[in-house]
Amino acid sequence: MASIEKLWNHHKVPLTLAALAVAAFNNWLLALVLNPHLFLKDGSVSEFSVPTQPYSWVFRATDIISGLLFLALSAWVLKFMKSSQKARKWLYVLAVGLAVFGVANGVDGLLPLNCSDTANSTCQVTVALSLSHIILPSHAYSSVLIAVSYFLLPLASYKYARANGLQALERVSLVSLGVSVLSFVTAIHEYVHQHSLSVHTAGFPQEAQMLIIGWWLLVLFYSIRPNRQALKEVS
Repeated sequence: MASIEKLWNHHKVPLTLAALAVAAFNNWLLALVLNPHLFLKDGSVSEFSVPTQPYSWVFRATDIISGLLFLALSAWVLKFMKSSQKARKWLYVLAVGLAVFGVANGVDGLLPLNCSDTANSTCQVTVALSLSHIILPSHAYSSVLIAVSYFLLPLASYKYARANGLQALERVSLVSLGVSVLSFVTAIHEYVHQHSLSVHTAGFPQEAQMLIIGWWLLVLFYSIRPNRQALKEVS
């Protein structure tokens, strides 16, 4: 137990976990080799996990792994809160947001779409939204949680960065937050003009946003990583 505690307290742990989480989260990069046909057709990231697609189990497995890593990062932030002097409430929001993000990614892997409408013209995913009637595939609920996390997490890190003078984190959080808002406005604009909602998402913009979230996550944990010299003094 002592060795595990010592490893958990190592100054490289948060950034290493973040790097692994970013790699697993951006599993669509594997499609360049494992499913280039769907990738070049601008298939959404979720479609790589459809059971009938090549190597779909790889994409589902990495979704689940990324979920577990985000949960580990959430636990680390909760631990880090004990030594923080400013904006602790925003660290708590970050911890909760990372936990939700992790669960949503894991559910994405466990409940994939049944078919790919990019690869199969006969694929029909029923979607209906009204005040009295809501029909969504199970996969959509976790995707909504991920979309909310795209907004909530950078907002919390921006507030924390402002309070602690972390300028790099502040700027990256603003960029990530701006992209999230733009994505939301684009979705609302499409719904208003088409009077309908689809679970289909263009792959390239989605993949770009995932890279930005990955960049934000690395900057976040680089910015709040424990100071090596401080750890030496404590030990």
